[in-house]
Amino acid sequence: MIRVITKHDGEHGNDNVEIDHGDKHTIKHEHLTRHPNNENQHDEQSEYWIQRDLLRSSSSFFKAATKDKWDALRDSKHTVTITFDPVLSEAYIHWLHHCTICWLWDDDTVPDKDDYPYLAKLYVMGEDLMDTTFKNALLDTFSAVATSGYYYPTGEAVATIYSGTPANSAARRLLVDMCASRARDHPSWQDSFDNFPREALLDMLKETTQLREPSDDIPWQTEEEMKNTYHE
Repeated sequence: MIRVITKHDGEHGNDNVEIDHGDKHTIKHEHLTRHPNNENQHDEQSEYWIQRDLLRSSSSFFKAATKDKWDALRDSKHTVTITFDPVLSEAYIHWLHHCTICWLWDDDTVPDKDDYPYLAKLYVMGEDLMDTTFKNALLDTFSAVATSGYYYPTGEAVATIYSGTPANSAARRLLVDMCASRARDHPSWQDSFDNFPREALLDMLKETTQLREPSDDIPWQTEEEMKNTYHE
């Protein structure tokens, strides 16, 4: 759970926002505070400080949530509470400060198909935060992973995107285009199809009919072909 507290901080001389994941054992570094050994503390709370203007820079959610008129209605003043996985929250904070998407593992120097579920969860968080700039950066990252190793999003990533985005989502369109144009008769694809949401399969089937020409192989044209192919 993220607790966002807007207040004046003398150290930085500006309005800052505290994002609190829990315990108070933190180390401050300029405008960003990170929990020591944070990768092992995701079940506990961590505390971050972010400048208010930075937090509001691209998220329509935070722009609205930190308005004074909403603050007046809250029991706890200057506080906005939202719920996200701390791993994803850290990645968003990293994005705000560096405008880059950080990888899940420190030694993950070459992105591959195993990163897609993580990227999909980040995209859904960006959807919730109404941060189009962040979402576009993630779409570019999807593209970079696909281009670098010819790995494409499969079951878990597709299910995550479809469960957390609207029907007109750009991420849905990208995944549908990737799968419809690149899917083939291979165990990795066949296994993934079993985990695709029905809505995704329908979208991909429709897109496939637009991308691929009809086959010249028609196994039901002759009596012999019918016997060999379909008769029980």
